[in-house]
Amino acid sequence: MRAAGRPNVELIAMLAVLCTGGYYTDRQYAARYGDYTASALQELLGLNLAKRLRRFLGRRLGLFAALFVAAVRFRKHRNNPRVPSFKEAMLLLFNCVATLAGTCIICIDPKSASRYADVIEPLTALGKNHIATFMHEFSRTLADTVRDAYSRVYPRWQQLIARLESKEEIKGMPALLRMRYLGGALYASGVMESQRDDKRALATADRLDALGMQLYQLSAHYSNQGDLKRFEHHRAQAEQLAIQQGTIWQVETWSPSASITSCLRTHDAMGMKHASEQLARLSQEVVSLDS
Repeated sequence: MRAAGRPNVELIAMLAVLCTGGYYTDRQYAARYGDYTASALQELLGLNLAKRLRRFLGRRLGLFAALFVAAVRFRKHRNNPRVPSFKEAMLLLFNCVATLAGTCIICIDPKSASRYADVIEPLTALGKNHIATFMHEFSRTLADTVRDAYSRVYPRWQQLIARLESKEEIKGMPALLRMRYLGGALYASGVMESQRDDKRALATADRLDALGMQLYQLSAHYSNQGDLKRFEHHRAQAEQLAIQQGTIWQVETWSPSASITSCLRTHDAMGMKHASEQLARLSQEVVSLDS
């Protein structure tokens, strides 16, 4: 369709699905279509216009004016079955930002994750209780997590978890999505806690269990605690779950980096060599792993 010169307003629905598939199926989809899709959504939904208008109208009024222009643009295509509605396009934006940022985090690419998070920055003018503001903060916190700034990031995760567990309304966020974000926040917090010498990670694992979330971080915790038998048990479970869900690329990409600390603490020279060889191979495809 691009070769045929079809406009982005017709392409965006398919591009968004491909970007989402980059997180759930194969990172190559995100690498190939991520930047183009994010740029197209920014332009079509008026977010670039909002940034220009804020200098003259302020953040909030500039955003409303830009969204009105974008809504009118989509309205003109309402009879075209290839074009989503304005509301559907906004949902595609949120899905793309979340999955593209998540893909970057697994590839330990905080710079790209921050760039995708900033796509929705103009929408933070809708207020601190809006889903856009929450998603922006969530994605930025994810990006900072893989920058190894744990002392600064861990309190931010605790604030996000407390907010998700509270009864405070987050406008535009349904209950199911709220639970998923809570699971993601607990998981990120648990990854940091697994490197400590206490039982905090296991307490977080119990909270994830209560949500019905499947756990990956238990293996890292047991390895850091020197319990290699349980480490191998939960590592195998994680791989089996990833195969069942079709997300094996996530385990293959994340595991070598995550195992470095545990191999160092357990004096596992062979494990360290294996992780190094895996990273050397992966870095040929994922540039961010080269560092």
